[in-house]
Amino acid sequence: MSLSRFLDQYSEQLEQANRVFVGYSGGLDSTLLLHAAVELLGVEKICALHANHQLQAESDEWQAHCRRQARELGVEYRDVQLLVSNQGRGVENEARDQRYQFFREHLEAEDILLLGHHADDQAETLLYRLFRGAGVRGLSAIPEQRSEGQAILLRPLLNTSRQDLRISAIEAELEWIEDPSNEDTNYDRNYIRAKVLPSIVERWPAAKTTLVRASANLASTAALLDEYGDDLLLRCDWREARWGWSFEIEGFKSLSSAAQTHLLSTAFRETDLSGFDSAYLGKVRSLLTSAQDKAPLLMAGDSELR
Repeated sequence: MSLSRFLDQYSEQLEQANRVFVGYSGGLDSTLLLHAAVELLGVEKICALHANHQLQAESDEWQAHCRRQARELGVEYRDVQLLVSNQGRGVENEARDQRYQFFREHLEAEDILLLGHHADDQAETLLYRLFRGAGVRGLSAIPEQRSEGQAILLRPLLNTSRQDLRISAIEAELEWIEDPSNEDTNYDRNYIRAKVLPSIVERWPAAKTTLVRASANLASTAALLDEYGDDLLLRCDWREARWGWSFEIEGFKSLSSAAQTHLLSTAFRETDLSGFDSAYLGKVRSLLTSAQDKAPLLMAGDSELR
């Protein structure tokens, strides 16, 4: 059966793209995705991108495997060796940031980047963020499509289970890498994958599908909240001033507590204030209601709120 069926829903969008890049780790999902893209679009338009994080003893072997597979397919291949120093943000987060920076370096306007996240990834991410107390935006989990630099990032496998992908890859006689670190339950996501999600699915067999649907519903709610946040900023005369961005304090005070929190979240996100996050919202509300002659100041990272 044709692997390009996994891309049928996005075929027009992909055919209109300038170039199509595939984030190619060599694992099951990215291997299937690369073959599906070649089957749909041919080799000339495709480029495989591989990031070697050098976190496993076999990392260089995997890089060589990906280079060899891309050559056999006849697609352009680009790779990079990264050094993850783990400076307090966690190995997984830093590796992800470096990987996406590598992707952005190769993307231009009207390009599309394909990533192989699937329904199991979505369900695991939703549970992981729920356990960490995420809000609506965080619980919307992995977006199916978003901007990535000048290009578009697309995840066409997000509604397909890992098991369905595995069956199709075996039928197509594909070769892929099994990363042994995926079995290490010291990593939170791996623990959810190996211990938590199977128990849930045993009781509720359709849980992966419903978790993916819940994530999509939350994404719609997050989009509506974004619109509401923009409206709140307008109501409080949000504007750029000579020292940064500002809004009118009296308008802010007239809002409900929940609306104040949402306005601040929107303002922090739009200005990308480093260091300010949900933990600061209570402190910020106290600062904004303090007496003007006290010259209130709250600092976080290299940003400040007055």
